[in-house]
Amino acid sequence: MKKSIIVTVALIVAIFAFGLTTITWTGSSLDRYRAGVVKALAYYTTSDTSDTQTNWGHKGIRITVTTTDTILTPSLVFTLQGYNVSSATWFTVLASAAITGESTTNLFVYPGAAVTTNVSANTALPHFWRIVSAAGDTDSCKYAVIAELIP
Repeated sequence: MKKSIIVTVALIVAIFAFGLTTITWTGSSLDRYRAGVVKALAYYTTSDTSDTQTNWGHKGIRITVTTTDTILTPSLVFTLQGYNVSSATWFTVLASAAITGESTTNLFVYPGAAVTTNVSANTALPHFWRIVSAAGDTDSCKYAVIAELIP
């Protein structure tokens, strides 16, 4: 009994230390939420694509884009893309409206979510996904992209 408690505690410590994971009690079970930085806060002037991310069994995602220190009038569109393994192509899951100033924008994808154009989609998060930022001009903007995976 004592050994299993030590192993459990060690596992929980490892999850917190290495996975940016929060474990939440729902009243009947433990749920695991993973969050992390997809694009670090920095100045960007051109379109950019994040690294390919792997979804290990989460149903949805909340993406938060924070733009600050806009110079002139940048125009950015952020797109969540999924990868189709069969055709080896990327497809759009959800795209934001053009962001033209300092703001915080949330995109939400989850099965059963209300569908709102440029805000939320009623679908599951694909196994492979990435975030693409498309710059409409060369005006500089400082932004960060955070993703929170939802079980």
